[in-house]
Amino acid sequence: MQFFFNTLNYCRKNERNLFFCFLFFHIFVSTFLSFLAHSEHLSSLHDGMGVWYFALDSGKYHQEALNLVTHLQRHEWAEWWNLYRNHLNVKIISLTYLITGYHVPITYEIVNCFVWATSILLIHRVSKLLFINNNLTSLVGIMFFFQPSILISSTQLLRDPILILGFCFILYGFAVFSKQKTTWKWAVMIQIGIILLLLMREYLSIVILACLLLPSIALIKEKRFIPPLLFLIIPMLFLVFFAPHKYVPDVNSIIDTTEKQVQTPFTTENQVQTPFTTENQVQTPVTSEKKFQSIYLNAITFKISSLRNDFFDINIAGAGSSIDLNYRFNSVSELVKYFPRALQIGLLSPFPRDWFEKGQATGKIGRLLAGMEMIIWYLILSGFIFVVFKNPSVLKPFATVFLFSITLIILYAYVIPNFGTVYRMRQAYMMPFFLFGAYGLSLMRSNFLKKRSN
Repeated sequence: MQFFFNTLNYCRKNERNLFFCFLFFHIFVSTFLSFLAHSEHLSSLHDGMGVWYFALDSGKYHQEALNLVTHLQRHEWAEWWNLYRNHLNVKIISLTYLITGYHVPITYEIVNCFVWATSILLIHRVSKLLFINNNLTSLVGIMFFFQPSILISSTQLLRDPILILGFCFILYGFAVFSKQKTTWKWAVMIQIGIILLLLMREYLSIVILACLLLPSIALIKEKRFIPPLLFLIIPMLFLVFFAPHKYVPDVNSIIDTTEKQVQTPFTTENQVQTPFTTENQVQTPVTSEKKFQSIYLNAITFKISSLRNDFFDINIAGAGSSIDLNYRFNSVSELVKYFPRALQIGLLSPFPRDWFEKGQATGKIGRLLAGMEMIIWYLILSGFIFVVFKNPSVLKPFATVFLFSITLIILYAYVIPNFGTVYRMRQAYMMPFFLFGAYGLSLMRSNFLKKRSN
């Protein structure tokens, strides 16, 4: 352990060396995994052509990138831009294929290594700002990226590494805001992070805007940082409310969706004959407001059930890590009742009983590695809970980040009936828990040593 702390102290004073060290380490790991994926070794875990089964999306992105390269070679820039608009990472992949002349996944390592190393550098700086001279917290923050699921995923053609980088920029922006009180640097860092998040997953715009509004209103009332806040909020407002956006239906579509629920498989006959559709109630303003609230809540319920059903139809067929597979939500009350279960799945799955089973895409070794990571995660959560009770004020500057993270983790648990997918998609949003959980563990260690010395 002392060796790691000495290494960390050296890296604190030589960030450039730290960056290049991680850069070359990632290149080595990616090259080694690519060699295995083109060999007969571990043949049950890959297709022998460079794609690992745990990252099957890589095969899809590879084919899309090959199609885009064809358009690039013909100088058909409009076609290149308009194809696969929801997979902007594919455009970066196609450019690396074109520039290098090698149309194989390993060439994307040019991007992946910088994304991974930059993410580590940002988290290292966050820990330096928040926890001065706390080596344990810095070490755990860096080791987050050495978890097998994070490290190996970062060598593939996935969107997740860029999304994680975006969230690292957001964390760094909030750390700068809480410690340095600069006028613009923190806002620029957060804006870069938001852009990267939305480029990878556009649907996050609603959650980002909702989480930014509350602290922004408080700061505007205090007449603090108004220009930087407008720099963050105005583009989000435009994106959510003015730009064409499939995730924000207008009021009329919400009403139409709810009043025509008889056409959906999730609505019973009794739900159609609800009392808020009577003529007398529509004429009174109070009931009209209640009607709109009921319509809106029912529309949210229907949307979540629809997304869950779509995910089941498209992604779950034959999956080995499904959970609550046939559960559907027919009312808001059912959403509320499912909340403890969603919290459990989002934060604690895969559960110990799943660690020793054989995964369909990852085999037994993948489940064992996931179990190892979950043991670390449980320790981190215990440290985070300790901080909540012992020193909650340290969490206050990051309240927006935690709200954003826990909201998305729970939403994924509602929408995705597969703990393997939830496990992968929540990884970015676990980082703030890792940082403050590691700080909590260091506090627990310090308290233990003090009691022992006394």
